Amino acid sequence: MREHVDRGHGGAVLRSDDAGSFTENAGFAVRENDGDVGGDANRAVRKAGSKYDAVKVKVVFSQGDGGRREPVSHVLSRYLISRRLTAIKVHPDDAVRVALDLKKRLVDRGMLEVHASELESELFAELLRRSYTPKELRRYQMVEAFHRMRIPLLILIAGPASSGKTALAMQLSSRLNLPHVVQADLICSMLRSSGIAGLDPRALWLRDDLDRAAFLAEFARECAVVRAALAEEVSKCCVDGKSLIMEGSCLDPALFADAMGPVGPAPWHDGAAAGTRAAPRPAVHVGDQRAVVHMPVVLRLATGSRCGPTGRDAAGQAASGAFAQKQRWVEEYLVASDREVPRIDVRLDEESTAAALESLHDWWLACVEACVEAARPAP
Repeated sequence: MREHVDRGHGGAVLRSDDAGSFTENAGFAVRENDGDVGGDANRAVRKAGSKYDAVKVKVVFSQGDGGRREPVSHVLSRYLISRRLTAIKVHPDDAVRVALDLKKRLVDRGMLEVHASELESELFAELLRRSYTPKELRRYQMVEAFHRMRIPLLILIAGPASSGKTALAMQLSSRLNLPHVVQADLICSMLRSSGIAGLDPRALWLRDDLDRAAFLAEFARECAVVRAALAEEVSKCCVDGKSLIMEGSCLDPALFADAMGPVGPAPWHDGAAAGTRAAPRPAVHVGDQRAVVHMPVVLRLATGSRCGPTGRDAAGQAASGAFAQKQRWVEEYLVASDREVPRIDVRLDEESTAAALESLHDWWLACVEACVEAARPAP
């Protein structure tokens, strides 16, 4: 019997000692029977959780209204703990391990109902045991305060088509533990198909009957239509204190500035690749009840890295270079129209994607810190 062990973000790795038994470690388990012939067809794969997951630990929060209401509680989730740790830049492998060790300590000590402050103390002790510093502890408290205050957050990722916006948005969503992502291009496509907004049913990026002026005029019209369609989503983000990521090639950050109020200053502008320098501490606008975080990002492909759409309809566009020309037009339009809007310009290629994520993560943490400080009452 051979052992096959694979690591993952959650659960536990069960190490196979024989055909019918497993011992606990951390991640995923793969068991393969050597006596079977057929390779992958006869391989049994299952995701396993820790035995500690069968025990529920209740986390209790302080009473509200002077104790007149029942205390609020929830069941501790290792998954959510690890996601929160990832958001403060704890390594994903460490985040999974810390969450599991935290649950083990609580269960082994019989702490099946803990106050939120006790849980935080135990979590910090685990982080310090793994050589993390008070910097990470303060960062965790800051992000938790940000979410408790229900401060609305809107991240806009704009840029030309086929520039990697969706991939960047999904990776950023996973890093920052922000699950709500709106794909504006899907909304624009539905509006074009329905005919409600009076848009041309043909995809703008695949049309070859428009010169530069006509193309940009149609692009601006699509951006305005999509902005109107997203008005309710933006309003809900502000009123409910939600965190939201919007991405798409029909987004113009300048059209969202009025709804969000003043923010800034901009971290950097034209020509600066993400990761080349740290973003300064941003100022934020504080309204009557909560601060608003507005993070516009404009994606720009590095020279020579431009790519076109895929599929039968796009073959002629990609071959002729017309698509790359339209990408340049949109880049220039966004840079010109958003010159007065605080934003971050990101030039993406295969080497700079990781640096871009790091820079955006740092900027998000700086915005969160500024908002928490601004929202706190004056002494």
